[in-house]
Order: sequence, then structure tokens, then C-alpha cells
Amino acid sequence: MSIDRLSALPDSLLVRILSFLDMKEAAMTGVLSKRWQYLWTGVPRLKFYEGCNRTEKIRKFVAWVHRTLVICSGHHLETFEIDFGYDKCFASDVNVWVDFTLKNKVKDVTLLLNSRKDLYLLPQMMYSNSSLTRLSVEGCIISPKRTVEWGSLTTLYLDKVVLNEQVIEKILSGCPALYELELNVCTGLNYLKIDNQTLRELKIGYWKGENYETCLEISAPYTHTLQISLHPTGRRLRLTNVASLVRANIDSEVDLDLGSVKLISCTKELFNNLQHVKELEVGYGCLEVLSMLAVKGWLLPHSACRRLTVHASKDEHSIPGILCLLESSPYLETMVISLHGFCEFGEDWVNISPAASYLKKVDLQSELSHLKTVNITSCADSDLPSEGVLTLAQLLLKRARVLEKMVIDTRKIVTSSSANVASNYIRIAQMLLSYPRSSTKAVVLLR
Repeated sequence: MSIDRLSALPDSLLVRILSFLDMKEAAMTGVLSKRWQYLWTGVPRLKFYEGCNRTEKIRKFVAWVHRTLVICSGHHLETFEIDFGYDKCFASDVNVWVDFTLKNKVKDVTLLLNSRKDLYLLPQMMYSNSSLTRLSVEGCIISPKRTVEWGSLTTLYLDKVVLNEQVIEKILSGCPALYELELNVCTGLNYLKIDNQTLRELKIGYWKGENYETCLEISAPYTHTLQISLHPTGRRLRLTNVASLVRANIDSEVDLDLGSVKLISCTKELFNNLQHVKELEVGYGCLEVLSMLAVKGWLLPHSACRRLTVHASKDEHSIPGILCLLESSPYLETMVISLHGFCEFGEDWVNISPAASYLKKVDLQSELSHLKTVNITSCADSDLPSEGVLTLAQLLLKRARVLEKMVIDTRKIVTSSSANVASNYIRIAQMLLSYPRSSTKAVVLLR
């Protein structure tokens, strides 16, 4: 009888494979044979997940986690991850798990405690942990009574967490090696000052607050990468010192009122404060806001951007925003346009001039003197690429004087007939070949 290929692998490799599974899935392999019976107990990554919010189901899940930790205790552990519907009646259980991570010197700890009403108070013992390199926390109150000692921590992710200036100051002063910080849907903080020279990546997402009219002020003079996600019901963000920024990513929630005065004001202010970044990425929602502003006549300040990535709709609604960005980027060298479906904000365009008519009368007013590379992905629908995308390609070929390569990716064309696919390619190619080019070196690749 021949042995299966999986069983032929050494135990160490099998354990590594099992470590990528949820613990319930890994434990189920114990019934395969005597050899497999205890293999799963040696995995270095413990990941527990329960998606059901029924109390009885969660109690069984909590009991199973306790039993599993007894079996796995003593092994070399790298990762501990728990994700379930938290209730305050399980606080003592979570305390036991936190203590387990400390005793076993787990480097990567994730506590995702999903709760609509109860927040978990992170125990004081957790604030002194020299082994911790990565910490992800959701649904917690962070309130250290003394100093924070996370000397090895490089990555910190806080979601739905209660904070204040004193707490964040303790955290930052206690994390001398912190490289990446992400704050998402947190409350209680009005001023974020980051003086850590090691912290290079900062991510801020949909910031709630007790007073939505107040701003969250951010000072991060040594941060190189900033990612921001805006929301009209969230707090405004103000950047006061981000002199070292090289890369920035700005987006807005898509299920929102694009005409929100707060959102528009915040978007304008952010772009004013990000003129110096070399790499800029604009998300789908933010680009729609820029398109509305552009149609109304608003101009972006000139920027030092060398590489621009935009996430746009396949129709014409995103084009004004893209043109607005191009006009403000005289030093642009590389542009990536990633297309995602069609515009979802039809009602928000009712009270302004349609983007289509805007395109008919507007051209790029400046030459793209440094643009060498353009990549447009997923540009075709099931029949033919949208007119807006081809209009944009035409403008870029016309204005980019030193363009070397334009790559248009149509590999996601989906039709019922291969003949239709071939016909689409020919029609797209013919249209592109008919457009005048200001660069004699420009090569257009249709994939």
C-alpha cells in the first residue's frame, strides 16, 4: 500500500502547515492516524476564532480554548490570536489567556474582542512584556497605571480602543523600537504627537469622537508613510508636522455623502499638507470627492509627487479627479490607474455639471514633462472599455512628452465568445493607434 505524499513529509514540516489553520481545523487532523494524533499540539501559532454570538456557543468556545492551552503549554509559541464575540462575563477568561501569552513569551499577540457594549480592560500585567514584537487589540480599554514596557514591539494595531493623550504618550515612550502604528475607530484622543524616530508607518482610520466638531491633530515629524481613511461622521484630521513623509495614501468610505462640507474641507486641507510627498495613492472614495471638487472648479496645489496611484471607477465620473491630480503634479514620472467597477455615487452628481460634459470641454492645461510610465489595469468591461478610460489614455498620450511605456491591462475581459474577445482587442487597439502621441518613444502595450 503506497503512502500519501502528505504523510511522507517530516513532522516539522507538517506542524508548520498546520500552524496556518484555525485551531479547530488543526485539531481535527488528530483523527487521521496515530502519527497525526498529537502533531497539531506542537504548532507555534495558536489561532482561535468563533463567529457565532450566541452565549451558549461562546461558552463552549471559551472552554475549548482553555483545554487547548493546557495541551499546548510548554511548546515554543510565536503567535496567539483570539477572535470572538466578547462579553464582560468572559473577562477573567481573557485574563488567563493574556497571562498564558506572558508566561510563554509569545511574540505576536492578537486580541480581537468583538462587542457592541462591553470593552475589555487590558490587565496591568500586559504592559510589561519584553518578548512582544507585534500587538493587535480590538474592543479594549487601555489604561496603564505605570509605565509601558514594550521594548521589542515593532507593530501596534488598535481598533475600537479607548485612548487619551497620556496613554498614547506612555505607549510611545515605552516602545523604542516601534515601526508601525495603526489606530482605527478609536475614541478619547484629540492630539497625537509622535516623536519616535523609529516609527515610519502611521495609519489612521475613521476616527470617532465624543465631539465630532473637534479635530484630531497629528504631529509625526519622522514618519515616512501615512495612510488615512476619512468618513463624514468621523472627526476631522489635521496634519501639523509631517515633514519627513515620503508616501501617503488617502481614501474615504464609499457609503457616504460626497457633498459633506466636513469631508470636502478635510480633503482640501489634507492635500494642502501633503504637497511634498513623492508617492501618493488616492482611494476610490477620495477620488470621487476630488472629481466633484474639480467639476466645481477647485484646483489642487502643486505637489512634488513622482509616483501617483489612483483607484477609479471604469466610467467617466473619476476622470475629473484624475485630471485634477495630473494638473497638480508637474514632476510626475509614474502613474498607476486601478479600475474597480462603476461609480456608486450617482445621486451626488445630480446638482453639479455631469462629468461627461466636463470632459468634452476640458483638456490638460499643462504638459506632463516627466511622465514616463503609465499602467492602467482592468480597463475593459464585457463589451468595450469605457469611454472615460479611453479619453484619459488619449489625453496622456497627447500631453506626456517623454512617455516611454503605457500598459493597458484588458485581461479581465469576460465574454461568452472568444471571437468577441478578439474583436474587442482589435477595436481597442485601433482606437489607441488613432490617438496622436507627443512622445516618439512611446510604446503602448495592450495585454
